[in-house]
Amino acid sequence: MYFITTNLEAHQRLFAEEGNVEILLEDLSFYRCKFGYKILAYVVMPDHFHWTIWPSSGDFDRFAAEERERSGKYADEPGLYYLSKIMEDLKKHVANTIGKRLGLRRLSVWQAGFFGEPIRDHDSFVRAVEYVHNNPVVAGLVTHPGEHPYSSYRQWFSGERGPVPVDQPDW
Repeated sequence: MYFITTNLEAHQRLFAEEGNVEILLEDLSFYRCKFGYKILAYVVMPDHFHWTIWPSSGDFDRFAAEERERSGKYADEPGLYYLSKIMEDLKKHVANTIGKRLGLRRLSVWQAGFFGEPIRDHDSFVRAVEYVHNNPVVAGLVTHPGEHPYSSYRQWFSGERGPVPVDQPDW
């Protein structure tokens, strides 16, 4: 399980536009199907997003076997690069799609890399989810986490279905 943060380049506020947020949210769901990860919590902010995911061990095994078989760039240490592969695919497609939406061929959307922290126990999971959901309040976008439209908060606390369904952890 991981808490992941990724930022837009130069603090662009591309996710202040609903159409761009919808692209990201659609891709979170698409890549969930492709990679088999569980989405446990998320929030999209104007210039970054946070999420907690639980990668699929079956998909990791598939990824590692494919990389070794074709001597791919991640073949030597697939465990170190599996999250990178997920983020690389997601960020690349989001950037290309937003660029097309805005009529720009080469739009630089993301800062290089991402921050991924392992979640090792229930307490660190709770802290990560609280951080995700409270981020819009801390940033001054809303006064209550449930007011932010691009967050899993309402799914967690009122059962309301959101734009990206969240999964429950299997503790």
